[in-house]
Amino acid sequence: MSEHAALIRQLLAGREHWVDLAPGKRVKFRRPMEGDLEGMFRGTPRRFVVLLEDVQRHAIDWQGFTEADLLGQGIGNSDPLPFSAEVWALAVGDNLDWLQEARKGLENILAARIEARLAAAGNSAATSTPSPAPTVATP
Repeated sequence: MSEHAALIRQLLAGREHWVDLAPGKRVKFRRPMEGDLEGMFRGTPRRFVVLLEDVQRHAIDWQGFTEADLLGQGIGNSDPLPFSAEVWALAVGDNLDWLQEARKGLENILAARIEARLAAAGNSAATSTPSPAPTVATP
């Protein structure tokens, strides 16, 4: 085991956040490293976009999922299902409600990180973008 194992665990844990998908169901994401964020700015003009593949890749745990949730009542059992990245990728790709909530959650996690970095640098989203000059109506 690395002499830095405890530090590595803390660094990883600091990037982990739970996102509620539906009552009793949530998924844990490990926020992408800042160096990976550039690849999430997509399109023309470039804007920050979280895609299905991002939601699939950055999930590391879940709570409240059963086979019955994935296969349907009467087909799967209702025992808690251990997390599987492969099963998650298939499940979220085929459930738009979960996908939308997961995307919003991951976007919020990333936005909070960016805002924290701006604030630490003495900027903020609110102050780093100039406001339009006020207009005064004249008679």
